[in-house]
Amino acid sequence: MCELPGHACVFSPLKRKFKDPRFPSTDGQVADPPPAEQSIQTAVSSSTRGDAGSVILSPISQDARKKGSLNRLYVDQLLDTRQSTGRTQNVSGVLRSLSGRLWMLSSHIETVASSSVSFFSESRMKALSSRIGDNAIKTLIERISDAVRSGLSGTNRSSGPSGIWKRPEDTLRIAPERARLFIKVYFQQVHPLHPFLDRLEFEKRAFSPDLASDLVNCIPWATLYHTILALGCQFHGGGSFEPGNGEAWKLFRVALDLFPKVLQLNTELLEVQAIFSLNLSCMQIQGKIISEAARMAQRAELNKAAAGTDQAARCRAFWVIYYIEKTVSFHHGTTSLIFDSDIGSPVPFIPDAIFDGFDWFLASIRVARLYSRTFTELFSINATTNSKLSYLSKIDQIEEILEHQRQDIPSHFRPGHELRTESFQNPHEIIAALRIHFHYHELQIALCRLKLHITREQSPPQSLTATKNMMDSARAIVELTRVICIEPNIPLFILVFMPLSALFILFDLVIHNPTHKETPGNLSLLEASAGYFSSLEYATKGFFPSSMFMEFAYIGRSFVRKSVSSVQEQTNDEAAETISQRSGIPPQDWPSSGYISASQLNEEQMLIEPLSFPLDFGTSVDDMVFPGLEVMDLFGTVVPNFDGL
Repeated sequence: MCELPGHACVFSPLKRKFKDPRFPSTDGQVADPPPAEQSIQTAVSSSTRGDAGSVILSPISQDARKKGSLNRLYVDQLLDTRQSTGRTQNVSGVLRSLSGRLWMLSSHIETVASSSVSFFSESRMKALSSRIGDNAIKTLIERISDAVRSGLSGTNRSSGPSGIWKRPEDTLRIAPERARLFIKVYFQQVHPLHPFLDRLEFEKRAFSPDLASDLVNCIPWATLYHTILALGCQFHGGGSFEPGNGEAWKLFRVALDLFPKVLQLNTELLEVQAIFSLNLSCMQIQGKIISEAARMAQRAELNKAAAGTDQAARCRAFWVIYYIEKTVSFHHGTTSLIFDSDIGSPVPFIPDAIFDGFDWFLASIRVARLYSRTFTELFSINATTNSKLSYLSKIDQIEEILEHQRQDIPSHFRPGHELRTESFQNPHEIIAALRIHFHYHELQIALCRLKLHITREQSPPQSLTATKNMMDSARAIVELTRVICIEPNIPLFILVFMPLSALFILFDLVIHNPTHKETPGNLSLLEASAGYFSSLEYATKGFFPSSMFMEFAYIGRSFVRKSVSSVQEQTNDEAAETISQRSGIPPQDWPSSGYISASQLNEEQMLIEPLSFPLDFGTSVDDMVFPGLEVMDLFGTVVPNFDGL
């Protein structure tokens, strides 16, 4: 410590946050920035990368800033009032009260919309069946559920948790040359997307003459080593869609057997790397693994800046864990285990994760932070305290950040632009592009659904825009399926989750807008989506029973044909009456060639209606969300996914 006139200087490894000279204060306090600076911003512009002052935190009122007031959460209200009612998410059977809030009738629990994308609860299927005029949709959903349940019961018997955790009967031996090949493939294909390891350090230890004894004496290293081999093997053709089959799965089992032992050790960087690497290897226990990785990362204080020689490695590991944990939490509509308010780890510059000018590593972290911000501000329990005006304001600000992030992405990777595979040099670049496109569209869909829910009782312009944006995102997702390579190493988020969400959205739009001018295009894309899922079942040799989704397209086209025919008859009758009045010739005296078809009518004579999207049928916006057909769990939790998401 040193003494200066009137000041005490304290040395710290952390960088001091200085007062912004743009906002001088006359009373000795840091002055408030102008209102424009108080918007909700989390994305850091590429032009200001590395400037800690460019990240603006949650807006706080000027009075709160001056008084130093604490932010109050909903839990504080529960503790203060000890009220008998609470709040939850993802429930059905709710009734809108006069205040505009949603109340659970049976348990007196207030609810809020969920960030996850799910469809077809019991009441929703009844409403769709009523509109379609038969029980085709209900029968289809029951068939899908039965097929999935039947397939999973067989899979669980052979490769469920007890089977997966079982130690292999024979000791697995990999030739040194083959191990080198798998490690090389890993660092070529997986590492650029998840750069949580230092390649030189890993290869130095992996190719050491003392490897055999090192694997015996260091459990975390043995776990990490065999997981990296499994991932490389998977990308080299040794993977399988069915859990327990294939060479990659055998390697993964060796690592998985060490998982409980790693948990008993001290929490250091190597232990965190070992646990996290398991998350990249298997969808079956992804929730357990990524949650444990998030807890261990914070126990090891990887979320905070450090001055040691391993600082870069610590930062790498933390931010890769952050990206996957935040995105997975949002997909499932669950609370993240990583506290954003307690993060001080700098974002490292990783050349391996930069693809033709696109900094994937930084972009993935930014979108993960936006996922976290969106959930906290709009979909958490505390978000139920938002007024309708507050909801709309926050949605607008998050949409602004999302658009800013989109514009920062180079054009050949940018969502909203056509994805051309010839623009990319490596397969992992295509996966990165698909991820960033699907992240963008998932956020768009979640925000649009919430905006539709909030504005349903207001004037239509805003809801029409939200419906149009959601339709555009669903269309874009289906168009992107043409570049998806159906392989075991492709994330389920890309392979199943987003394409299926798009199919359901287009199906709803078709059923509820059968005569709209956008319906022919939506119907064509609905059929294209159904074709993709048929190809998925073929490529996975029936492991994904997804060809049944083709029936959504059949139901949609049949309903549109019936609706158009009904409108055509009505329009022809009205037109015939008009012409008969003008000509004085009754319709029965017209020649057969004089009958008017819908295609011959002027646009003014055709039925023109606003595009609508059904959010409820007298119940909650999330009658679509739990219980019902939840997209991420459609094929259960035993589907292997060696790329984490």
